[in-house]
Amino acid sequence: MTIKEISILICGIVFLVIGILVSKHNKWKKFKTYIPILLGLFLVYISTVGPLSESKKIINEITKIDNTKVKSITFQPTRYIGFEKLSMYKQDSTVYDRNSIKDICKRLRKSKIEGNRFLKNPKGVCRVIINYTNKKKICFGVRKSGKTTCITIDSDGEYGWHYANLNASDFGNILKSTK
Repeated sequence: MTIKEISILICGIVFLVIGILVSKHNKWKKFKTYIPILLGLFLVYISTVGPLSESKKIINEITKIDNTKVKSITFQPTRYIGFEKLSMYKQDSTVYDRNSIKDICKRLRKSKIEGNRFLKNPKGVCRVIINYTNKKKICFGVRKSGKTTCITIDSDGEYGWHYANLNASDFGNILKSTK
């Protein structure tokens, strides 16, 4: 578990305890007593079995990607609203060549987790879909500004629960040649 997941889990437990203590004091008569309990249950759920529990697995799939299991890699225009004009691709661009896939995967393995660093004003964006041979796929967003490239890992590629940011400047160097 990451620090983020642990802190959300602890907050959920604290809300549960507070909600139970308040409800015991108020004899379960008021709806307000249920709010901390519901919030606590929600926070415990998302950090243990919900979407945030998948974050470490998805980060590892990108930073420890095995190129022999990758069928293809697709670079798409961004779906992120407001960034359409910054898309590095106007249409889908799919890579099937084994040598290119091997090179892309090697560059992805060099990605490192960044704390809260996020490119707020990127010069180019795209969405990447990695298709595996077992029909599984991983999606993530890419933001590029100069030599800096940031991979944003969210539960739906570019939307949803935010898992992490990866510094992937080496991966960003290949985006110019695949465009």
